[in-house]
Amino acid sequence: MYQDISIDEKSSSEASVYDISNKYALVIDDEEVLCDILCEILHLLGLATLKASSGKEGLTIFKEHKDEIALILLDLLMPGMNGLETYKHLLSMNPDLKIIIMSGFPDQSALKIESYSSNCTFLKKPFSIDDIKTKLNELLNFKID
Repeated sequence: MYQDISIDEKSSSEASVYDISNKYALVIDDEEVLCDILCEILHLLGLATLKASSGKEGLTIFKEHKDEIALILLDLLMPGMNGLETYKHLLSMNPDLKIIIMSGFPDQSALKIESYSSNCTFLKKPFSIDDIKTKLNELLNFKID
């Protein structure tokens, strides 16, 4: 499991910014290389990360660190417990959880997921670092230059 505990502190004057100081982003994706790349990108953007290679593992990590996780990046199509099932379990544990759903396939379930919660957004694969920044800004009001 990749972990990085350094994270940029947000000042108290940024009250409208979702506070992610001392929090993690959990990346759940069965593609190990993509998961590692996402963790590195998030690290470069100032976010500490945890990673899981399946929905089941992601739920286990979330249960262990639920008070420390501010954001989930979740692959929609995975073997075993898919992203939709994982999403539902995560929201049942924390309905305010911020989630970025990722998929490279046009899948209608992603649209259904976005309608469940205003704390969720969809990121189509392949994506750029700028696309990730945009989604972070949307969900967290996390301003990245």
